[in-house]
Amino acid sequence: MELLGTIASSTRQGLATNSFESIASVTLTSTASTISFTSISSSYTHLQIRYNSRHDNDTQNNMYMRLNSDNSSIYMRMYIFTDGTTIQTIEDINTDAMGYFSVANSSRTANNFGGGIINILDYKNTSKNKSVLARTGRAQQASGTTGILMSAGQWASTSAVDTITFGMFAGEGNFVTNTTFALYGIKTA
Repeated sequence: MELLGTIASSTRQGLATNSFESIASVTLTSTASTISFTSISSSYTHLQIRYNSRHDNDTQNNMYMRLNSDNSSIYMRMYIFTDGTTIQTIEDINTDAMGYFSVANSSRTANNFGGGIINILDYKNTSKNKSVLARTGRAQQASGTTGILMSAGQWASTSAVDTITFGMFAGEGNFVTNTTFALYGIKTA
């Protein structure tokens, strides 16, 4: 489920007010191999990352996400991808990062960026593993077709999330100038 801002309280009883608050953001002024948010407050119920990204490698289309700098093989990830013509699915179990989140690579039309919204549910709850849901996309090639990716994953840890790191699979490439990432906290009453 995607939350898009402050939801006004209702005059009807029983409906809670939710809030959507900016925690941190970064816009690159030079290339970077990873982007991280650290020391994340435990003041929220869920986290959301919104990004607009491009990288300098011509073969990689997806980035990974690691929680609490954990690169052990306790992640599960899956995605469904379509370019309007074909549908592709992938599932990986016992892998070292969560992914697949679309980015535009250097073979894409100049100045095209991939983007998306990634939700980390119940990120501070220490009695369950962490679940992630995402919707991302990118322009495919100069032909103008687009790719849409829906992904889900789990980090098999009950630790509260206080660090989120993004990078390219197998260290293939760097995020380029003007890539943006923004972290939001969602509070529920």
